[in-house]
Amino acid sequence: MLLSPMIRKMPSLPTASTSTNPAPSIMVQAASISGLDLARLSFKGSLDTVRHFSQGIARAKTCKLQNQLVANMLWALVHDPLPDRPNRVEPRTRKRRPKPFPLMHQSRTQFKARFIPRKCRRPL
Repeated sequence: MLLSPMIRKMPSLPTASTSTNPAPSIMVQAASISGLDLARLSFKGSLDTVRHFSQGIARAKTCKLQNQLVANMLWALVHDPLPDRPNRVEPRTRKRRPKPFPLMHQSRTQFKARFIPRKCRRPL
């Protein structure tokens, strides 16, 4: 498995090296350091922040500079929380509204052939 330069060079984030997507583990680390609720951190925002900082961290010459960039990345995550929405619930479900027609379980050509009179059909 190939790892991105960011994952190979992050000494202060050991959990990120075992994951193909380091954003969730970085979110957990940022939430635990700041005391902020994990639900207040945006996954998409975290992913964008990690991608933004990864090139700088990979190009950093010294370990001290890498650690400073990681600290800046965690600060950026913590200081951009989602708004507090106490009654928001997002259950997972399929959005398929009921329709008065059956589902099509065969190819469109075969399905249409059932409705065309035999005299008018073209050969397939």
